[in-house]
Amino acid sequence: MLKIFFVSGKQGGGPWELFKNLSKKLSQKFNFSCEHHFSLKKWFLLHFQNHKNDIIVSSVPFLWRPKCQKFILNIHGDFYKEQGFSSPRKILTHWYPKNMRFADEIIFPSKWLANKISSSKNVVIYNLIDEIISQKNISKNSQKNEFFTITSFHFWEKWRGILEIIENLEKMKKSYIFHIFGDGKFREKVKKNLPKMHFGTIFWHGFLPKKKIFELMAQNSIFVYASNLDVIPMGILEAMQQYVPVCIKKIPQFQEFFENEILFQNDEDFVKIINEIQKNPENNKKISQTILKNFDEEKILNAWKNLF
Repeated sequence: MLKIFFVSGKQGGGPWELFKNLSKKLSQKFNFSCEHHFSLKKWFLLHFQNHKNDIIVSSVPFLWRPKCQKFILNIHGDFYKEQGFSSPRKILTHWYPKNMRFADEIIFPSKWLANKISSSKNVVIYNLIDEIISQKNISKNSQKNEFFTITSFHFWEKWRGILEIIENLEKMKKSYIFHIFGDGKFREKVKKNLPKMHFGTIFWHGFLPKKKIFELMAQNSIFVYASNLDVIPMGILEAMQQYVPVCIKKIPQFQEFFENEILFQNDEDFVKIINEIQKNPENNKKISQTILKNFDEEKILNAWKNLF
């Protein structure tokens, strides 16, 4: 039986969630023997173990090509922006170009990223969305002025987006509640640099499993997001899967997936979109269904199967 090793970073990140779901669903659908590893020890051991009849799919760059039948590199973001020497993770990003040379194929989650990091080995496969909670019994009431976001405070571009959202919420000139889920080294810095607030109350929840977040927020909130770094944040798609209304910043990489009617470029756009969501909540389900057609599970799993 063909064995496939999926290798990702630590528990809780986007690649970790993707590989967890892929390994489970590919095993169920095609009878592959899939293993998902995310420990530093296993990543290190795979450099030396002989897997000449197996396939390794990794979102973490290797120091050299492992002994395997096929090595597939899965790139989730613009690693040139993430390079640095302040942490082991940032140091490892310097190995991506080397991995691109010895990889048999390179998987990207978007055409935008594949074009930006050009290679003759490029393959675009959109991310698999795992159902977080059942849509049954979720009654939406987005007319309330309650908002939430899920982000990482490990990157400057992401925590700056939190400040931008708060500035836009203040422009609405009415009371609101803003729930922030996520953690990281810049979280305290964000708290110290908050703009002056006259209308809002903020709740800092730290890191919670996404299932718990959507159980708390799916019924009566609007998902808001602003970042210049992401390619395709899974939190947005998972919100849409629950038919939670979304309002997100308009950047080139998001235009590949999302309709203009939910993308804001400035504070005027932001206020207009929020007002429209609250005025016509029934439109949200239609918008979500249209966008999610591009993330058909059957199509995505077959695209991965064809690689093996």
